[in-house]
Amino acid sequence: MIKRVRFGLPGAAVLALAAVGATRNAAAWGAPMPLGVHVAIEPPRADADQLWRSLVARQVARTALLDLKLIRDPGESDFRIAHTVLRMASTLAPQDADIARMVADAARAAGDADAETEALRSVVRGDASDTVAQLRLVLGQIGRLQSVEERLAQLERLTGDGARALDPSVRSRLALEAALLHHQRGESPVFARWLSRAIELDATNKDAALLAVDFADTRITDHRARLDLLATLLYADPLDHATHLRLARELAAAGAAKGAQRFYDLMKSLAEQQGVRLTDAMDAELQVQKWRVQGGSRVLADLSALIDRPRKQMEQLREEALKSGIAARRIQDPKDIRLTLDMERVRLASASAVGDDARTTSCMEEFEGTLERYVSRIASPATRPDNMTESDAEEETRRWTNEATWLRVWTGQQLDKAEAALAELREQRGINPDARSRLEGWMSLHKGDLVAAERLLAPLSGTDPLADMGMAAVLEARGDAGAGARYTAVARRQAGTLAGAWAATRAEKAGGAAFDPGPEAKALEDWAKSIPAHLDRMVENPRNFMSLTASFENRKIGPIDRAVLRVRLRNTAPIPLGVSPAGPINSQLLLAPRVDVDSKQVVASAVPEVVSVERRLRLMPREEIDVRVWADPGYLGWALELVGGRASRLRYRIIQGFTAGQSGGFEVGPHCIATESDLLERSAFDEASAEATALDGLIENAARERLASVLGAARWRILLPPESRERITSEQVESVAGALSRRYARADREERLLMLAMTPHHVLAPGMATFDRSLPDDADPAVAALRLLTRVSEPDDAFLGACLFSSDATTVALAEMIKERLDRGPDIRCYARLATSVPRFEPGAENQDPGAK
Repeated sequence: MIKRVRFGLPGAAVLALAAVGATRNAAAWGAPMPLGVHVAIEPPRADADQLWRSLVARQVARTALLDLKLIRDPGESDFRIAHTVLRMASTLAPQDADIARMVADAARAAGDADAETEALRSVVRGDASDTVAQLRLVLGQIGRLQSVEERLAQLERLTGDGARALDPSVRSRLALEAALLHHQRGESPVFARWLSRAIELDATNKDAALLAVDFADTRITDHRARLDLLATLLYADPLDHATHLRLARELAAAGAAKGAQRFYDLMKSLAEQQGVRLTDAMDAELQVQKWRVQGGSRVLADLSALIDRPRKQMEQLREEALKSGIAARRIQDPKDIRLTLDMERVRLASASAVGDDARTTSCMEEFEGTLERYVSRIASPATRPDNMTESDAEEETRRWTNEATWLRVWTGQQLDKAEAALAELREQRGINPDARSRLEGWMSLHKGDLVAAERLLAPLSGTDPLADMGMAAVLEARGDAGAGARYTAVARRQAGTLAGAWAATRAEKAGGAAFDPGPEAKALEDWAKSIPAHLDRMVENPRNFMSLTASFENRKIGPIDRAVLRVRLRNTAPIPLGVSPAGPINSQLLLAPRVDVDSKQVVASAVPEVVSVERRLRLMPREEIDVRVWADPGYLGWALELVGGRASRLRYRIIQGFTAGQSGGFEVGPHCIATESDLLERSAFDEASAEATALDGLIENAARERLASVLGAARWRILLPPESRERITSEQVESVAGALSRRYARADREERLLMLAMTPHHVLAPGMATFDRSLPDDADPAVAALRLLTRVSEPDDAFLGACLFSSDATTVALAEMIKERLDRGPDIRCYARLATSVPRFEPGAENQDPGAK
């Protein structure tokens, strides 16, 4: 007869989650995964008008980025200003995905959800494979629904079979959103089912996997089921050291010591790579695990060597100092070289377990000396850690003092001190009866009173593992053959702990055979071996699971052309991997330039560009992100245009997951890689060599397609250093300003935008005041916006005052934000206030970005 087991809905949901973990584990480590390649979308060929508008759009967008860069601590209104101008740039070139993404990011930083949604629609129209933009767009639309029921209905529709057009990674995140809504309503079974759906749709959905593990943590006690769920989390992010630690502890608690050791080692390696410092307790935990795998004698020897060797070396230094007449007090006292209290506790227990009485006595003395120093240090506010309060120090002292009492009793050392401490606890009633019976039982054991020991410990058997361990010691002292089995039972129940390691060692001594962890532990050792070795290789070297390449689309461009870098980031692992700034495949890239101007290298390390290639939520095996990146949208491109009278060459070092280096540069982030681009050659302006007197005619008569080059050449001549022979005189600047005014008066909308973006304002070049004063009031919102951004440097500016009463709501809003910014005082930096001390690329000189102080 088969006994039927019935589960309530919560239990069934939890078991469903465990089943998802088991299934996903099999898929992750066994069955082959589907393959795919994400090919970059090639932009359609643009006609002359599109190319013209794209050029103007890029110049307008760059001006908005420069203005934002100059703000030392940009706030919401600064991002709103940038968004307003960037959005106008995007209307000029709606096919430009780079600008569309800038608009979306600025809207998000400004807290404008509607504007972000509008921009994201443009991004998705331009790149239907951008699952990150898809997800942000859909979540934004769902967030505007009024009721939870409406949101859930929409999420059900978008994650069902009828929505297969949506990438599974997007549907997975939508399923997670539905799960969270059910969780808020307290509907645990439905929450669990939605979590299962999220993980089934995309195993790289780490948020869903983490929620599933946490949800099941107190509901599942079976080690195998818990490990299957943890494997799901590991699969979602194989480089999270916290996940490796959870796996290691679960395996250790189940007695699978070798499997646990593997994940402890991986955890430690990941933590070191990520700059995470392990705590003293964590270091001790690693030693306990080593004990279980390599034996107590090895741990005792290794820990002793950590202080014995440096103490011996220090003693030799002291002796040499005395011989040389140097005061020995200047040399560190060898006794000051000590292990942490947590490590000393492990060393003491290992000496006791292996039966080395002399070392046990020595270790107890070392522990006591370390404790005295520690208590003395934390007693004073001047020497205790900064984050430790007085009450913390008192609690820490009490904790370690009580621990010292237990260690004395456990190892049979300094029993007189232990007796005195126990007597004090009895008087203060600071110990519960069971703990007192355990301490007294162990003390009776060491005194040879086995009858009293059994009388005190037996009632606690089955509920107190330390008392069970004491009962095993009583049997061992009597020579009872059952001692080994009793120790073994304790070691299995306390696997992964210091007491369990001690009991396992004693089981071997009492039973005369190697410790047997039991059938479940052996089965889980096989489970651990099923996690393939490529996981270890991923931890060892990021090039074992991804590749990064970058090359310029055109290696020779004009002085005003956009530098387009083609970046390919590929998943070479046999499993899918998430893509994000914090994911296994880091999507943040820093383009660190090296620039030559007229064949002379200039220092450009301070003007990098930060690029996100977060176009996909995940990459399947052998799938890649292949994107065309505008490589110099901000200060770098602007600065290169400022020296456009000379030819330049540019090469990038592409640094993934970049971090600030100690020397002030940038370093590759944890589990990231770097690569070099090829060389980009940028020619000089054709008009750069024109006579100064010819600039006026060039400005007034240049064809539309040549206007940007003429403006760039004029700007270069105006902003050259005073000592330069090619710099035009102040009278010639006035003449150029007049020519610009005449051209502007008859220019169309796009030409006016280009002139405002590329022409120096009067703060940057005082001679340009003639042009700035001649600008007519323009009703076009885009032209008005760019003029506000580039020409208004004071809050009492007449044009600013006029815009505050414009009939166009966008112009009014922008004018109000700019006035509010300028009202903060003359120290507020912005593009319109950029002074003549503009940084330039000068050969051999340090070049800082304009946002630097």
